[in-house]
Amino acid sequence: MKRKLALPNRIYWQCIQASFCLLLGVMLTGCASQQLGYHRAASPGDFGYSNSAITNHHYRVSYTGNYSLARSTVEKFALFRAAELTLAHSRDRFRIVSRETSPVTTTEGTSSANIGFGFGYPYFGTGFGFPVTVSSATRYESVLDIQIGPKVPKNGPDVYNAHQVKRHLAATVAGGS
Repeated sequence: MKRKLALPNRIYWQCIQASFCLLLGVMLTGCASQQLGYHRAASPGDFGYSNSAITNHHYRVSYTGNYSLARSTVEKFALFRAAELTLAHSRDRFRIVSRETSPVTTTEGTSSANIGFGFGYPYFGTGFGFPVTVSSATRYESVLDIQIGPKVPKNGPDVYNAHQVKRHLAATVAGGS
């Protein structure tokens, strides 16, 4: 004979289920808030792309990667943004005037002090310990100074066709790696 759950027991399990769903939602929100792929930087210093006009035909384009993006991916993202910016200004070509990709390494260290005392007849002793843990992580920032406009030559060193760059790098940007 089946026995129905008592009302207080049923409420208890509903509270457990609700708590689990709430905890899962909070964890997923935390994961979703850190953007991993190609995106605009929310503010200066954040991960993502940014660009600024230097003159009417010169722009600085940068992509700041997070700690999981490889150097080559960060460079491709900056190049992709240069192509997007060029096309947004109704131009087909851009020339890279200068480029620089810099590693940014963060190092953290923790230490603690441990003191111990022990004895066993006829011996006794004291001990001190200072364990140190050091970890580091590297991310990359790629900065391109580009020229767009009528004075960009059709061919030459560091001259790119914006349509071809976007087409060639589209899969990399969509995949985020």
